Amino acid sequence: MIKDGKAIKVGAPMKGTSDLPMVETILGFYGVSLDAITKAGGKVFNAVYADMVSLYQDRHVDFVFTHLSIPAAAVTQMAVSRDTTILSLSDEAIDFCNKEIGTLSRESGRHIIPAGTYKGLDKDVPTVVSAGELLVNKDVPEEVAYAIIKIICENVEELYKINPANKFFVAKDGWANVVPPLHPGAARYYKEAGYMK
Repeated sequence: MIKDGKAIKVGAPMKGTSDLPMVETILGFYGVSLDAITKAGGKVFNAVYADMVSLYQDRHVDFVFTHLSIPAAAVTQMAVSRDTTILSLSDEAIDFCNKEIGTLSRESGRHIIPAGTYKGLDKDVPTVVSAGELLVNKDVPEEVAYAIIKIICENVEELYKINPANKFFVAKDGWANVVPPLHPGAARYYKEAGYMK
């Protein structure tokens, strides 16, 4: 890929992570691939986020592809180190990712990086968002799954203290916008609590 007549250098998630296929799906929607960047004379650095920050700050890469909870410390560090633009995704790209890899739909209302989240971000930016899901084996007894989700939903303030990204979890909506089927114990809790019909 060429930018202003020069091959571009990008930072991308490490191979073997769930972030990389998401980035590849988004790029694919736009008719681009990491291989195409390399074939055009560019460079792709697969790196952990801490290394991406250094690569970006030291101007070894032109672009960084991330998939992080907001506000992400890595993005904050990058945005304060150089003038940065966070690129938005089209509605069509967001819908494509929802259909292809189960990211959240636009109807969820969670596909926005709000204005002011990062330095220089003066308007909302639409993007692809995945849900954080607690996975439990289908063979876990119903009572155990019920107890786990009850504890989580009835102690959300504690959940928020663990990680600021958890503040997006709202107990009444916890059953919605998830890709795998709900465990019967979780479904039972959500129904008893009146959150799910």
